[in-house]
Amino acid sequence: MNIFHRIGDGLDAFSGGRKSAAKSFSFDNPPDYIRDSAGNHTYNFGSTSFGLLGALGLGTKYYKPLDNMKAYYIDVPYLADCINIYADFASQVIIYEVDKSGKIIDDSDFLSLLKKPNQLQDQQSFIKEMVINTLTTGVSVQYGNYFRNGNLRSNAELYNLDFCNLAMPKLKNRYVARERDIQDLEVIETLEDGDKRRYKLYELAVFYDLINQGQFGKSGFKSDKFFNPISRLFSIQRSLHTLINTEDTINFLSSNKMYGVVSKKGSALAPLEDDEKKDIEAKLRKHYGFIATNEDLQYLNLLIDSKKLQLVEFQNNAKENIRSAFQIPRDIQDSTSGDTKGSTYENQQFAESRFINGNVKGYTDQWLKVLMSKSPEYFAKTGTKLVGSYEEMPSQVAVNGKLKNEGLKAQSEALKAFFDAYTVAKNNGLQMNAQEFLMQNGFEGLTIEMIENEQGTIGSTSQENQQGN
Repeated sequence: MNIFHRIGDGLDAFSGGRKSAAKSFSFDNPPDYIRDSAGNHTYNFGSTSFGLLGALGLGTKYYKPLDNMKAYYIDVPYLADCINIYADFASQVIIYEVDKSGKIIDDSDFLSLLKKPNQLQDQQSFIKEMVINTLTTGVSVQYGNYFRNGNLRSNAELYNLDFCNLAMPKLKNRYVARERDIQDLEVIETLEDGDKRRYKLYELAVFYDLINQGQFGKSGFKSDKFFNPISRLFSIQRSLHTLINTEDTINFLSSNKMYGVVSKKGSALAPLEDDEKKDIEAKLRKHYGFIATNEDLQYLNLLIDSKKLQLVEFQNNAKENIRSAFQIPRDIQDSTSGDTKGSTYENQQFAESRFINGNVKGYTDQWLKVLMSKSPEYFAKTGTKLVGSYEEMPSQVAVNGKLKNEGLKAQSEALKAFFDAYTVAKNNGLQMNAQEFLMQNGFEGLTIEMIENEQGTIGSTSQENQQGN
């Protein structure tokens, strides 16, 4: 490629990059959404080159997303409800620093940092922002001023960065890139006033919700997509647009003040004479109620039957697609929306417990692992690790209590069945003790220790009864 082609490509990147980035649906070119006039919704998540030298191919080439996918979070209330379920649950995690034996460290410098990550946020608000970023853009990017030297005692702070503000470098061959080479890559953040802030990659903590786009190019690996994430919103963009469009339609219908017109019968399609028009207006001037007139008038209804438009059906179908994309059980949505008809309280508790352990906990666990990997000196020195727990949440307490009670009941029933069988066998001449009988026949869920404890209880109870008699 000669210099003139490079200059042409560079100019195209600045003048037409936005238009060329959105063509047809694919991982490389997700669909644009454009709505003109009153509601200017515009969403693009293609990537465009950033920086003149990079665009000309003369330096490091950078790519950045065209728009912020978090705008969907603001414009689609149902999407916000789904994401908030994750964020609210995740923010209730209790984080511990434990040693190799699992003992909790009381005075932890790292936990002190997480309780107050920066001067503007506490732990809960920080985690909520992280989860919202992850679920909308598909990636969580955090900057820690202590990542460089690992010193937590020197005004250490941790911030969430918006991926839409970041320009990521192009990585041509990921197979031969050494860790040192990747860590030294530069990431550029564009601030609101146009100023640039530059980071080395080792100064950032990054984890993906799903995976990056680099492996999903039409012709294989795409170096300009290596750091670009795949958002869950890609697969449900059409459903999100359905909710936006139907809400716009409902808003228009509900705000339209023209419900009908009154016209002279037989002349609905013909223009009225001035004196006829003035006469009708005078008779209808005060209210829309009854009028006394000798004119033969008719009322033409301009209202649209919203049921025939099936707007609610369209919305419900779109909501179901969104709920499915985020794997949220219906029982949880019933409880968070206040709907007590669709699910029992017990089902809601079990659904919430499974959802937290199976979905939400994965994000906080991954976050803590990334933080540990970014502070190797601290954790190598202390020999500790970070763990997150949700055991103190009401749903977890309720479910664990119920499972424990059911387990004790099942154990009691199994023990009774075992000793009934053992008693029958002894009466038939069995020459072995209870432990040997258990080992020979096996009873699911029972151990020798349970049998010994039960025998001790039975023996002490029998002795007490004999002494009492």
